[in-house]
Amino acid sequence: MSNAKVISIIDAEVREQELRMRLELSAAIVEMESKLRRLDMLTRSIDTRVRALEEAGVSPHPNG
Repeated sequence: MSNAKVISIIDAEVREQELRMRLELSAAIVEMESKLRRLDMLTRSIDTRVRALEEAGVSPHPNG
């Protein structure tokens, strides 16, 4: 097998691996963004509940 053929095969494998890695990275980013959105929604919900309790005059116990 000629050097050019070997290089061509290796180059194709590297491109395929790079594409797979890019797809995996994109999927991981989408998943992380989704988790961050859920965390943000949860934080906003907690903030809203705390604000409502504060407005109602409820205060935390001194020992937690």
